[in-house]
Amino acid sequence: YRLGWMYFNQRGVKRDPARAAWWFSQAAQQGDAHAQKMLALLADTEPVPDRDCRQLSGQSPSRSEIEAWVRRWAPAYGLEPALVLAVISAESGFNPRARSHKDARGLMQLIPATANRFGVQKIWDPAENMHGGMAYLKWLLRRFGGEVKLVLAAYNAGEGAVDNYQGIPPY
Repeated sequence: YRLGWMYFNQRGVKRDPARAAWWFSQAAQQGDAHAQKMLALLADTEPVPDRDCRQLSGQSPSRSEIEAWVRRWAPAYGLEPALVLAVISAESGFNPRARSHKDARGLMQLIPATANRFGVQKIWDPAENMHGGMAYLKWLLRRFGGEVKLVLAAYNAGEGAVDNYQGIPPY
């Protein structure tokens, strides 16, 4: 809705009623009443998908898009982008639809309980998955006093396994 509002009212972007209508339609499909009202105002406008947001059109982000997101978001979590990219590479091979036999899902291979713990509501959404995974990495870094080897072991095997083995599990 807010992106539609920006394009409708020329807030930081060029006014684009067609793109606004597209964003409002995305929000309206999720039940947003305000977006439905805005669509009524734009009834004569054909919605045009936002070419800058392929994610909502059902396409997976490219590796270069994922890398750009990591470079932009990782510092906000106090993380080195190289560490986050290494985790994504090892966990999912940059495949946003990856699913493990342990039910870990997405780019950062979050299990549903971990996703829930870190506020991820749409585990298959690459951006949400990455934010949840980075929040978990940040938490693990505090938990294990910045010991990256233990953090990575805990990320992969669970913090309980690292505690039980008093270090890196032998598997």
